[in-house]
Order: sequence, then C-alpha cells, then structure tokens
Amino acid sequence: MTDPVVRRVPVRPLDTESFKRYGSVIEAGATDDPSLNRAPGQMAYMWVHQFLTYPKPAFIATCRYHYRGARCEYLQRHPESTVVLIPTDGNPSVIWLAPDRDGLPDLDRAEAVLLDGRRGIVLNPGLWIRYAYPVVDTADFAYVSARVDPEDDIERVYIERDHGTVLEWYFDAPAGDGVQLTPGGAVLRLPSKDGRDLDLGVGGVIVRSEGD
Repeated sequence: MTDPVVRRVPVRPLDTESFKRYGSVIEAGATDDPSLNRAPGQMAYMWVHQFLTYPKPAFIATCRYHYRGARCEYLQRHPESTVVLIPTDGNPSVIWLAPDRDGLPDLDRAEAVLLDGRRGIVLNPGLWIRYAYPVVDTADFAYVSARVDPEDDIERVYIERDHGTVLEWYFDAPAGDGVQLTPGGAVLRLPSKDGRDLDLGVGGVIVRSEGD
C-alpha cells in the first residue's frame, strides 16, 4: 500500500477581511462599520454580521474538541446549513477550510486558520471544512446547528482513504515586512508596533541601537 501524501499547510491568523470569502468573523467592529446596527442611546453597540441559513429550526449547543495532533484525513460540508462556532473557554484551535472544485474540496487551496479563543466565526453553507483542532488539551465552543441527526445535511470526502492525501497544519516562522530569518529559519528581527525593529542577537540577546 502506498503511503499517503502529507500536504503541509502553515497556520495563518484569522483576518476579518480575507475571511469574508468564507463567511464572517464574530467580533465587535468599528463605529463607522456598515454592519453597525445599534449604538448608545438605544442600548449598546451592536454589529450584525450575517443572516444564518438552516433547513430546520436551529438550536444552540456546546461542543468540546480534544487535542488530536495536526493531521486531517477527511473534510465535510453542510450544503444547506450555516456553521457558527463561538469559543467559550479562550483556548486556541485550528480549523480547515477549502473551496469547492467540481464537487470535491480543492486541496491545493486548503487553508489552516487559527482561532485565538476570543473571536467566533460564521461559515457559509457548502464550504468544505474540518474543525476544531485544539492547540492545547481541549477547546470548547457554542455551536449553532439544526442537525439533530448527525447525518443530516452533511457530505464527507475521505481524502486519505480515497485520494491518498492527508492535510497537516503547522506553525511557521513569522513573515512580512521587517522580519528577518537565519538560513535555518530562526527569527533574527521582528517589526515592532512603535516603529523600531526588535533585533535578536546570539542566544536571544536583544541588540539595542545607540541611544536606547
């Protein structure tokens, strides 16, 4: 039997703008955001993220996911249902997202996204997904669904069994402007919010510029 191909994908942060192609991020917004629905004088600030779709009356439940490594052997989608995941314990986890290509998940475009435990997500119906992979022992979520029977409104693709591929997420070194790495991938310089880069010398000693 041929060993499956392990497709390694770096985990990327949850970014509100780029996530719009999948659904929406559940978080407080800006006071000039078009999603702002109510403001002080009525009760509080309220942002409406998106409408939810379910084939039956929806319910809210609690889910607990356990640490099980970083490899994913199947993906699933809910053709008629929105997926809502809201962390309740602050623990970080990773979820898989993949667009559709001819009725199958497009593994070439699969993404691993970090949920930091502070913001929730809404996923559009029909998106290929797998959740959640805790980074620590467990991760708890409030979960909105209409699937009383776990086999309702679900399609699965067993990518390891039927396509010889396993997805594996990993945390890569930081990237972007101002980041410098050694040839081996260790971080030497990080950009700082105050505009002054943080230089790391041998052994992690901070290299300070003159005048600091």
